[in-house]
Parts: sequence; C-alpha cells; structure tokens
Amino acid sequence: MEFMGNHAKRTSGPTTSRFPRIGRLAVAAALPAFSAVFAANLIALQTAAPPAVETQQSNGQPEGEQPASAPDEAAASGNASPQPADEILQIENRLRREVLDDRARMLDWWLMGLSLLIVAFGIFAYTRFRTLEAEARKNAELSKQHAEEARKLVEEIRRSGEAVQEILRNAEIAGKNPEKAKEAVAKVQSDPSASLVERAVAAAISLQGQGKIEDAIRKWRSIADVVAGTDDDIEARAWFSVGYLCGEKSDFKAALNAYDKAIRLKPDKAVAYNNRGVAKNGLGRHEKAIADYDEAIRLNPGNAETYNNRGNAKNGLGRHEEAIADFDKAIRLNPDYANTYYNRGVAKNALGRYGEAIADYDQALRLTPDDAEAYNNRGIANAQSGNLSEARKDCQKALDLARRQGKGEVASKAESVLEKLGRESNS
Repeated sequence: MEFMGNHAKRTSGPTTSRFPRIGRLAVAAALPAFSAVFAANLIALQTAAPPAVETQQSNGQPEGEQPASAPDEAAASGNASPQPADEILQIENRLRREVLDDRARMLDWWLMGLSLLIVAFGIFAYTRFRTLEAEARKNAELSKQHAEEARKLVEEIRRSGEAVQEILRNAEIAGKNPEKAKEAVAKVQSDPSASLVERAVAAAISLQGQGKIEDAIRKWRSIADVVAGTDDDIEARAWFSVGYLCGEKSDFKAALNAYDKAIRLKPDKAVAYNNRGVAKNGLGRHEKAIADYDEAIRLNPGNAETYNNRGNAKNGLGRHEEAIADFDKAIRLNPDYANTYYNRGVAKNALGRYGEAIADYDQALRLTPDDAEAYNNRGIANAQSGNLSEARKDCQKALDLARRQGKGEVASKAESVLEKLGRESNS
C-alpha cells in the first residue's frame, strides 16, 4: 500500500558514536570504585596529618605557666641547640611526612595503574564493538542478498508453475507411461529457457524412470522444500511422488507421512486418499484404510482400483462378503483388472466357496499368466476341493515361476504346500 512508503525504515544494526556505548559503560562502572579509593586515602591523609600547633608541657606545669629562660643565660649561650622535646617533635614530624609521601606515591601508582586498566579495557571494548559492528553489517548484506535470491526464486516458481504441471501430466508420475516421461524429460533438458524448478522436476522423473528410487525420493523432497509456501500444487505433487515411491519399496510409514502432507495441501485429490489407504493397509490399519477409500470413492466413484483396494482391506478384517461386493463393483467398472479377480478368489476361498475361487484364479491367470501367487492360491483351492493332482501342478508351477522371478516368500509357500500334498498322497 502506498502510505507504507512514507515511513522511515528502522535499522536493525548497531549505531556508532565518537566513543562506543560499551566503552562508556566501562568507564562509568570504574568511576565509583575510583572515587571510593580516593576518598579512603584522603581520610587516611587527614587522620595522619600533624597537629596545627604543638605546645610544650614540662615539669607538670600548666600551659602558660612555664618559667621563662633567663635572658642573660640565653644571650650568653649564643646559638644554643634545641631542647630535647623539640628534637623529638621534629623527628615525629619528619617521620609523618615520610609516611605521607610514601602513601602519596603509592596512591599515584595505584591511580596510574587503574587508569591504564580502564584505558586498556576501553580500547578492548571499542575494538570488539567495531568487530561486532562489521560482522553485523556483513550479515545484513548477506541477508539482503539471500532475500533477493529468494524473491527471484519465488517469482520463477510462480512463472513456471503451469510448465511444471504440464511436465507432470505428460510424465504420469505413477509410472504408467514411461515413454511419455522420457519425452517430457528430454524436452525440458533441451530447452535453454527452462527454469530451475522445471529442470529439477525433470531430473526427478528421470531418476524415477531409471529405477534410482532413493535418489528420486531425495530430489522430490528437495523440490517440495524449495516450493513450500509458494506453489501448493507443485509441492503436493512432489509429496505425492515421495509417497508413491516409498510405497513401491514397501516403506509404508514414510509413504503415509508423505501422503499426509500432500492431502493437507490438496484435500480434494481422490488418488491421494486411495494411495494413503494402501499405505495404511500395508501397516495393518485396515479400518483407517477403509475410511480413506470411502473418501476416494466419494471424490471419484468411477475408479475400479479404489473399490478393489477397499475390498482387500475388508478381507483383512474378515469381512469377506462385504469384500466380494466391492470386488464385484470393481470388475463391473474394469473387467480386465486381474488383481480384482485374484482378491475375490481369496475372499471366496475363505468362505469355503472353492469352486468359485478357482474360477476367479482362472480369470486372473488368463490376464496375467505369470502370476506365481495366483497359481499357488489356485493350487490351495484345488487341494481343499479334493483335486490333489491339479493342486500339485499349480503349486509346482508357482514354485518354478517364483524362483525365476526371485520371489522367495511365494516360493516358500509353494514348497510348503507341495510338501503337505506329498505327505497326504503317501498316507
């Protein structure tokens, strides 16, 4: 607003004068001590001073009643030497003067030392003050420089916001279209006018496409930190990417934390609720996962994946009939979603509907013929339905695929089922 410009700007740095404030404080602190010492010595001098008048008393006679010397005797004696009492008085006075002279010299030295100490402290304080003042001035300049750089970065982020969104859209952060991601990255890297933020986003997508998950996570985190408070859209997408990548490596706790941040920034994104539900389900928090899936379905009721995920969470709670209803909805929305058939097969198998479960596993394997776990689950369903020959075939196929694919857990399950089937055939 215009009226703000009429106010004088307050300075945050220290002010200067002919004698620094800290030096004045040092002198002010020393003066009372100096005054006290000076007064003490002055009192001592006055106490030790000789009396103004010395009178002689002898022979026990009162003052004014001493017998006078005979004039003739004084004249006859000429320059007579002083009386013994006078000599003692002169010695006392001389001694007192020597003591006073010694004290005066001591006081002079003490005052000189105190003065030198005050001067030295003042010089030190002034030098330190000037050093601090120079540092403060330097820091103020650096702060001003950083503020200007931050202002330019904010302006750049705001200008490049739409371009970054376009990169994100083309790249498809979820990784469903790697070719578009490569094209988007190449376009940014070849554009000399691309902003720092655009280049950082392109680098993160490139790392993600190369399978360098940890590096990609660090890059997305840095992007989120840089744009924080400036562009909520970019920051939310960055945290979403962190959550997605952490979920890919089954770090569900870190994924949940990232999705929380993304949702706080953009609470109307159905996919964020869906993915946060997956993280919660991975942590065994099935009820809270279902709440996230409910919100995702409210925001986007046509997403088959969310119904499938909610059904999977209900399976985890043993609510198999409700789970089957969600799987049915997902299949109606997307009949080619293999994972839904697999999950529905799990629910039906848990309810003892082995024939229906085998039919669902058949559909899943038709869509994904190399799914080792689907073969193993179908083998279990066949065994439970009494078809041991088919069960052994399925479990052996599951074992071969799992070993080839490096899926140790699935291989162990298949071996366990085969061992059990072997014992049953020998009994």
